Amino acid sequence: MIGCFSQVAAPNPPHQGASSLRLKTDLHLHTGDDPLDYVAHSSEEMIDHAAQMGFDVMAITNHDFMSHSEELADYAASRGIVLVPGVEATIESRHVLLYNFNYWDAPPHTFEDLYRLRRDNPQLLAVAPHPFFPSQFCLQGKLLEHLELFDGIEYSHFYTKNMNFNKKAVELARRSGRLLVGTSDSHFLWQMGATHSYIEAREKSLPAVLDALRQGRVEVRTDPLPVADLLLRIRKYPSLKVRRLARRNGYRAAGEILALRSRVLNDTSARRERSVPGA
Repeated sequence: MIGCFSQVAAPNPPHQGASSLRLKTDLHLHTGDDPLDYVAHSSEEMIDHAAQMGFDVMAITNHDFMSHSEELADYAASRGIVLVPGVEATIESRHVLLYNFNYWDAPPHTFEDLYRLRRDNPQLLAVAPHPFFPSQFCLQGKLLEHLELFDGIEYSHFYTKNMNFNKKAVELARRSGRLLVGTSDSHFLWQMGATHSYIEAREKSLPAVLDALRQGRVEVRTDPLPVADLLLRIRKYPSLKVRRLARRNGYRAAGEILALRSRVLNDTSARRERSVPGA
């Protein structure tokens, strides 16, 4: 049974709307258009899978590439899903989730760009993804430095009962009054579902969903991953890195891919050994 994060004092304010709809939502998803990571499924396949799982709202947020289009939104609508325009932008080497604007008009590369973009596009929403996880792409202190740029903070699926880098995000959301959003950050279809959100909206439409997000009418639904599931995800990510490098460097032959994968795994093992005291 999926746990309701509000049972442990979620910072989002409760909402008692007599006529509101409760919409199952995931606002951080990757598909085959992603230029940074290798993802096997198409945007349409992701939409089909989300529909099968009962999702009502989703955002495809590829790295520095906006897959959203009128045709894709129509396809999602035909499957009963509201598609929110989104992208995971790289800003000063850190990842930021941006929604409800045309990324191609003015792709932001610096936080100064983002300040200007927010000023010129008041409808834009910004969420800090996995901000305090141990990765070079996570915002870390940049989130505190530029907190006024962000409407919300992500509660990522990637945690267990004994290892949870979301805790600082929860505390910051509570202290600052920022929205907390549960997502799967899916690179594989089977990642969807463990962590997601429910949005309480007046109707099932893009304007109503965006209004509900701005008003904080969101409930995070989450369960910690079993350790075996976490290890499965960790094992899968080197393959993503290999295929990403292969795409960038033009490797096609199976032998070259396997050799590259071996180098990545050896490099990962070496880093782990160096991190062990006395190694």
